[in-house]
Amino acid sequence: MDSSNLYCICRGVYNEHRFMIECHACKEWFHGDCVGILEKEADQIEEYYCTACQNSHGPSKLKSNIPRASHKPEDFELIEHPAIKNFYQALDDTSFLDSSHVVTYLANGTSFSAEYVYENTLQKPILIESIVGLGLTRP
Repeated sequence: MDSSNLYCICRGVYNEHRFMIECHACKEWFHGDCVGILEKEADQIEEYYCTACQNSHGPSKLKSNIPRASHKPEDFELIEHPAIKNFYQALDDTSFLDSSHVVTYLANGTSFSAEYVYENTLQKPILIESIVGLGLTRP
């Protein structure tokens, strides 16, 4: 199969019965269901950027005249979208580390000193649960 006829992250072919959207930057075409965009949502997108192009161009831009606060029941069909369900399933199947692996907890500021910093080299963020001992007052 000629690779110039393949599109999207799935590297599938064009299908006139499947909604597709073009990246504003790289001009690649993507199946809406592969990138989590419903056809009816495309009308609200001013400039669509694929995941690769978002690094240099930022997120997709919505049209400015779209009222953002009004939601109709059909807007929530996205929750039932296969891509969203797959995302939630992947989250459910993932085990996350306890926060103590990424944050150091100190009960109060009395043990936080220059000596502490020197000995612990601040390899991860520190959460000091009480301002006692830091010499601070709350506003």
